Amino acid sequence: MLLHPHAQRGATAVLCFSPHQGGMELDACHTAERLNQHLTTTWLVVRAGTFLETYAKARQVPVIALDFKYHFSLRAIAQMRRLWQRLGICNLIFFGASELRSIHFSLDQQTPVQRLIVRHSTTKSSSKRDLWHRWLYSKVTAHWCISQHLANNVRQIFPIPAKIPVFIAPSALAAQLSKIPTALPLQDARVFKVLFIGRLIEGKGIFDALAAAGLLKAHGVPIELTYIGTGPDEAALQQQIAISGVKVHLLGYQQEAHLAFAQHHAFVFPSYGEGFGNSFVEALSSGMPCVCYQNTVFPELATYGLHFRMAADRNIEQLAQNLAYFWHIRPAINQKNQRLSRELFSLQQELDALKQHLA
Repeated sequence: MLLHPHAQRGATAVLCFSPHQGGMELDACHTAERLNQHLTTTWLVVRAGTFLETYAKARQVPVIALDFKYHFSLRAIAQMRRLWQRLGICNLIFFGASELRSIHFSLDQQTPVQRLIVRHSTTKSSSKRDLWHRWLYSKVTAHWCISQHLANNVRQIFPIPAKIPVFIAPSALAAQLSKIPTALPLQDARVFKVLFIGRLIEGKGIFDALAAAGLLKAHGVPIELTYIGTGPDEAALQQQIAISGVKVHLLGYQQEAHLAFAQHHAFVFPSYGEGFGNSFVEALSSGMPCVCYQNTVFPELATYGLHFRMAADRNIEQLAQNLAYFWHIRPAINQKNQRLSRELFSLQQELDALKQHLA
């Protein structure tokens, strides 16, 4: 095993078995990459044949793919047990939920694993405080939340004994944010180019964004709306676009999605709930005007000093009004948002928080 030259903690595995391609999957890969570069020997462990396996290999992140089909899998349990022993894994950081059953059974007295951290990035609504979940989460040694909103949500939903810490460490996005280009200035714009980046599912507000664009068009605003991302509701979105009368660009998944900020004036992200909202923070770091709903983590981001406009939750008319506001006042590039976003979400604050919970 090739050890990290300046390892400050034991060997670590970041686990994400999701077959999807979204924010959580990218976060898992980037987290493994950061930890391997700056903290300790780290592998990303994924399910074979997924987007995440391909993405990690393209970024040359140390990745191990396990071959199994179901959330609870005896095959996965056996593979994980062998892996923990072969690599001397001391720490597990799990991105996900369903596969925790298999992870739980992979930990026995023969494995070297000392810490199991569950990393939370989405708001949960169903209680996990029943006896089954109390047993399932009994081997978890810490809960990692990327916002205060999520920490509150986790304490409410999950069975957490008093001795088990819930800690907050926002994603270390500073390196990624430094690569975000400056947005297209609005001052001389003849067409209002508005961008959405995220999974194409109803919960991200994709239909709300289209409806808001339709209201702007009806009031004479020459708007063009671009979606970057894929998801299960893409076909339904295409049907709505066809009858909306709005000029829309569906670009699908883009490896370098951040480059799109340089070709757009504003960002709309009417999600029904976010644990953090990486793409929203990326948009803020481009200096462009941003609009969202007033729910979950977004009011918290505003308390950091970041400037954007929030519509009442699921109020499409207010969403459209906020977009129209930016079109009419034509604000300059928000340099404060550019600077502050890079300062707030630094690598060091993430590492300092995480080190306390690793063996």
